[in-house]
Parts: sequence; C-alpha cells; structure tokens
Amino acid sequence: MVIGLAKVAPRKGSRTDT
Repeated sequence: MVIGLAKVAPRKGSRTDT
C-alpha cells in the first residue's frame, strides 16, 4: 500500500512508494 511506504519515505519518491 502507498500509505505504508509513503509513511516511511514520503519525500523519498512519489513513485517509489507507489
């Protein structure tokens, strides 16, 4: 889920947590 990865690295890459 994007929510889980986005929480870990929200600014690391919008497409990385996708």
